[in-house]
Amino acid sequence: MHLSASGKIGFILPVLTGCLTVTSLFSAYAYRLSWNQLPASLVIGAIVGLLAWTTFYTLPLTRSASSTVAGIITLVVMTWMVYPYPIMPMMIMVSTVIVLYDLKPSQLKVITSTALIITTLAIVASLGQATYNKTTYASSSPQTATILTRTPDIYFIVPDRFTSPSALDECGLDTSDFVSELENRGFYVPYDSLSSDPAKPDSDSFAPTTRTLRFLASALNMGTAVDLNISYNQASSMVKGHTVGKILRSNGYIYHHIGDWWQETLSNPEADHNYIYKGYSAVDYLSQNELATAVVDRSWIRDANIGSLLPTDLLIRTNHERNKYQLATFEEIAGNGEHPKFVFVHILLPHPPYTWSKEGNTLPVSAGINTMERYLEQVQFTEGYLLQMIDSIEDSDSIIIIQSDEGIALSTVEANEELTNNQWNGVLSAWRIPGVDTTRLTDVLPTEILGYAIGNLKTGG
Repeated sequence: MHLSASGKIGFILPVLTGCLTVTSLFSAYAYRLSWNQLPASLVIGAIVGLLAWTTFYTLPLTRSASSTVAGIITLVVMTWMVYPYPIMPMMIMVSTVIVLYDLKPSQLKVITSTALIITTLAIVASLGQATYNKTTYASSSPQTATILTRTPDIYFIVPDRFTSPSALDECGLDTSDFVSELENRGFYVPYDSLSSDPAKPDSDSFAPTTRTLRFLASALNMGTAVDLNISYNQASSMVKGHTVGKILRSNGYIYHHIGDWWQETLSNPEADHNYIYKGYSAVDYLSQNELATAVVDRSWIRDANIGSLLPTDLLIRTNHERNKYQLATFEEIAGNGEHPKFVFVHILLPHPPYTWSKEGNTLPVSAGINTMERYLEQVQFTEGYLLQMIDSIEDSDSIIIIQSDEGIALSTVEANEELTNNQWNGVLSAWRIPGVDTTRLTDVLPTEILGYAIGNLKTGG
């Protein structure tokens, strides 16, 4: 393919758009995205821009406008955190006009300049937002004076988006066997436990923080009430410097932290030991990048199923290897003979991507399997995963709290609108606190259970 003089440099606009948009995202979300992820994210933005330009330059119909159209498409792909979805059809219509009408060079220049102006405005607005987002907040009170009379091992396991048995029954999944297995192991399992969030909203973006972050900010700070409209970075600081870690460490506990790819729980500065899955390939590296994970999961790239074009779906393999690493690490810590220890585990299961079948095999991306069916498959896999974790804990005096952060949340607003409030707001609660009558737990909220368990270990508890 012979490139004209303009064609040789035409890729610059979409590549520059991708890189600048990524930079603006990191500026806007400086309070939660680690800047050490920026280099890999810039590569993602550049690749998306280059692929878009190559595609449109290869097609004769769009060759003359390839630079502009590719720049617009790149902006659409990379701005899922900046622009609401309604702007995407507008950008697509603009691209269609450029392609179908034989526009003069001067007209193309005007459209190209407009695309650059839009990108520039996005960056300026994002940088302005970043000024607010960089505001720091004092972390929660250390409460290190708290003295515990007993120091059993404490395990706090958070399976992400695991809804309640009641809600799963509504979905057509019989959970009686799983609940019986938990109860046989000494767990109290309320059938219709609910999160502290309000009823299902009309939109996925109904508060400045995620439900997970609000839950953790409360649960890890002894059940402290967290306002629905708390800012993201304030909630983040409560998680990073949580009271539970300070109390337990001041009482001689060793804090082990097993996080997932989400940056808020990937590691914790309060922990004595952080365990992070690294992997070895470039895909493993990118999978630790929150922006990369989000772009793959929330843009058209997910629906195009690009991974299936590869000899092996590397992203699926990476997710599987991470989950295996978390389980193996947990089992090793549980059996290391060290006491007392506090083990925090955040597992992005049954949270998407939905890659596990109920038998523990790869769940293929194929027609005929809708999102809810895929979610229920991964729920059944997670049931066995959790039981395996529990069975690796040999000390019968250990406190084990399995508490989901939130209920079902599918990929689109339309899918979530079909959920009942119970499915959206129900959470799995399975608590084993030796020496505590389960009738005393009926009025304890999911956000309060960890604080309740620790409070029970205090003098007079």
